[in-house]
Amino acid sequence: MSRSIKKLSLQYNQINESNTFSSGDIVEGRVVLEVIKEIKVNSLFVKLTGDAHVSWTEGSGDDETTYSDHERYFKLKQYFIQESLKKGESEKNTTLVDGETYGPVIMQESHVFPFRFQLPQHGDIVEGRVVLEVTKEIKVDSFFVKLTGDAHVSWTEGSGDDEKTYSDHERYFKLKQYFIQESLKKGESEKNTTLVDGETYGPVIMPGSHVFPFRFQLPQQNMPPSFKGFRGWVKYVLTVNLSRPWKSTSSTHTELNFVLRNDGTSDHLLQPQSGTQDKKMKLFGSGKMSMNVTAEKTGYMQGETIKVFVDIDNSSSRDVKLKYSLRQQQTFIAGRRTKRAYKDIVKETRDRIPSGEKSKFIVDMTLPHDLNVTIENCRILKVQYELKVYLDVSFASDPEVKFPVVILPAEQQCPPWQGPPGGFQPYPPPQPNLVPYPGELPPPPAGLYPNLYDPTVLPYPEAAAGVYPNPNPHAIQPGFQPAPSAPVYDPNQSTKESTPNMPY
Repeated sequence: MSRSIKKLSLQYNQINESNTFSSGDIVEGRVVLEVIKEIKVNSLFVKLTGDAHVSWTEGSGDDETTYSDHERYFKLKQYFIQESLKKGESEKNTTLVDGETYGPVIMQESHVFPFRFQLPQHGDIVEGRVVLEVTKEIKVDSFFVKLTGDAHVSWTEGSGDDEKTYSDHERYFKLKQYFIQESLKKGESEKNTTLVDGETYGPVIMPGSHVFPFRFQLPQQNMPPSFKGFRGWVKYVLTVNLSRPWKSTSSTHTELNFVLRNDGTSDHLLQPQSGTQDKKMKLFGSGKMSMNVTAEKTGYMQGETIKVFVDIDNSSSRDVKLKYSLRQQQTFIAGRRTKRAYKDIVKETRDRIPSGEKSKFIVDMTLPHDLNVTIENCRILKVQYELKVYLDVSFASDPEVKFPVVILPAEQQCPPWQGPPGGFQPYPPPQPNLVPYPGELPPPPAGLYPNLYDPTVLPYPEAAAGVYPNPNPHAIQPGFQPAPSAPVYDPNQSTKESTPNMPY
């Protein structure tokens, strides 16, 4: 170490008692640098790497041979000081993480440089095959398959000369694997695209049926689930593209159904919700009525039954009816413009509560198995749900209690119901019907819906283009044995077909 540097230490924060880390964990810490005089620095960085290495020697003398191999899983790097000429440049097989940067001169004293890394997580593997059948020999410029994740919103307001369209788009990733690539472009990078290694072939395809296997690893980042709404969508699409000299491009695509995986941060969705509403009659009646409503939790999976306990004291001179609804709100955002659409999932009326009586109800609402899940983690669109329980009072405002409801994918079930609160007697309710909502309602109060997903900090602004490199880019599922001659297509092999010749 230089005589000018008195101390250079590296410290990280322990996140549990056993001092262990798992995929996706945050590694935070600090670099402490103490210098005894002013120094000038070319570069100062901290990096986090994950590697495996083997090495051994066999034989002796002239017959001695060393065997070794190395595998790198990731390399994350955060600069504190970087040469100005290299700023903004990418580094091979390295994920550069944004952080505070400083000038090249370090003064005489002790300095602390904080760092923050997120360990990469491995998303699901998408494997499949492209089947190409040709009747005669063809020459190909490029042949590839790509997997993209995008969200899009668009709507029109006004009419005639005042008509205006608002739209926005968000891309989460673009993965691409070449089967055939022009020789001049081999090795070149493509903007906002993660190129995936795989078997490549020559530009001439002989007559017959050929099978080209592909393998993508979805980036593990905070991406919204697949969705198709009134004014927007979220799609994850596989596309194959074949280009030939002086011929039109052949293309086909198919969509993947992407769902969120339980990340263990949904404990708040298990908490019960309660609300009370009182109403004093003034016109067309006298006395008062009160309603206490309890929902067993906030989060429910698709197909699950929502149980709500309602305690009503009708001490007024009017008869009332108990009503309840579950409403879906879709919000679409383009710049500063917002468009909302509403749909009633459940809307029901229960028994009449006569004047002077008390009643207790258990309301059951069975959710459709194909109900859209809650979406809170998309910049340009959101899907939220509101449960409303209210008393229908003729010629007067209705007392109501509203709760946010979060819909989860079916495989992420919250713990089963443990029974009603003390004092409730079972009540056999009717099965609710699905009724389309006739019109648009005003937006809900600000802050009504909680954020379902804790914000995931990406390691750098453009992380969506390719979060982390595939640690095993050459790995191919057993049964995929590509060869330059191309294996014969087996029509009995299970695969999801896509619609041909539809550009995407």
